[in-house]
Amino acid sequence: MVKSIAFRLALSIVIALFLLGLASASSYKIELYQVDQKVLVKEFISFDSQSSVNITLPSDAKGISVNVNYTLSNGFLTASGKDLQISYLTESLIDVSKDNYYLAYKLPFRLNNAKIELTIFLKEGFIVNPEEIFPQSGKIETDGRRISIKWSFDALEEGKDIPIFVKIQNLALSSSIYSLVIILAEIIAGIIFMVIIIRILTNFLKNRRTKSTIKKQKKKAKPSYLEYLMESEKKVIEELKKSEKGEMWQKQLQLSTGFSKAKLSRVVRNLESRNLVEKIPFGNTNKIKLKK
Repeated sequence: MVKSIAFRLALSIVIALFLLGLASASSYKIELYQVDQKVLVKEFISFDSQSSVNITLPSDAKGISVNVNYTLSNGFLTASGKDLQISYLTESLIDVSKDNYYLAYKLPFRLNNAKIELTIFLKEGFIVNPEEIFPQSGKIETDGRRISIKWSFDALEEGKDIPIFVKIQNLALSSSIYSLVIILAEIIAGIIFMVIIIRILTNFLKNRRTKSTIKKQKKKAKPSYLEYLMESEKKVIEELKKSEKGEMWQKQLQLSTGFSKAKLSRVVRNLESRNLVEKIPFGNTNKIKLKK
């Protein structure tokens, strides 16, 4: 009787240990690779012994690959083995809005007491803001070409899950937009500069024309001093204007006006008193010069 009880107890312990081996995994890694607007999902599960796992695939899963025999029914993939490698391609994990990509993934805990490592590999040329990932415990790394984000989670009960969210930006597109903004700013600055230059030149020419017009108008509007002169005085002024350099010898002026020597002397003195002509003595004669 005692032997029978001991045998059954030993058998129960063996069965429990066997079942525990089926339900526990020594490592569980998930890698998500951004492929444009798609995601390549890779799952690596290592058991301590031969075990079975059920995986729910996205409805659009394509290119399914498993390193062991498996069955697929109504979106459920079932595979058995000690080291399992499962991969597939899906578009359901990424949404695109304007210049940003949003990757949302619900990290499943399919196995009891399993620690999980999740790594997201961004496509080359894409960046991420540390403030725009969830959970923020994710560690951002780079190999010099592309960025990766890695999380590690302690064992949780089967059936639990953790939401993962990452906002991704296209660096090339952002740089192109930035370059376009710079170019547009330079063009606008150039246009503004040209407008300023054109306005300056326009105002300069306008002022110049205005001054010229005013000068002409003043010249036209200026009353002629001839209106206030006697006919004899006007004649002397007119003869001087006709002469070269506006000057004549007094004898020459007497001949051109037909005035007597005394009359010419009197007229010249009157004009000289009004500062209209200048008498320049030369020996026994004078040179009469029109003042400007």
